[in-house]
Amino acid sequence: MSKPKYSSEFKIMIAEAYLNGEGEFQCIASKYGVGVASVQLWVRCYQHHGKSGFMKKPGKASYSTDFKRECAEAMVIEGFSVNEVIAKYNIPSRSPRYSFPRI
Repeated sequence: MSKPKYSSEFKIMIAEAYLNGEGEFQCIASKYGVGVASVQLWVRCYQHHGKSGFMKKPGKASYSTDFKRECAEAMVIEGFSVNEVIAKYNIPSRSPRYSFPRI
């Protein structure tokens, strides 16, 4: 398994910077040299799960059919975006290796 591009501590620092009012998403992203979408995702994850949302989970992620259905329903019924679902359900990444759960 490869090393993540950004450490959990870095992601927490970025999320806290935004939540502490240090700037808007674009400002924080530019200041720390990361993408705006990453900052938005980390902030949402922090809002839903706190610091524990960034801790590495052991093993490979596996999603049940019920979990996948719940994610899809959140998008269709509740109108969540993919990033909101990823943050709410603490899905580790959008990379191809950990792609959004398919139904």
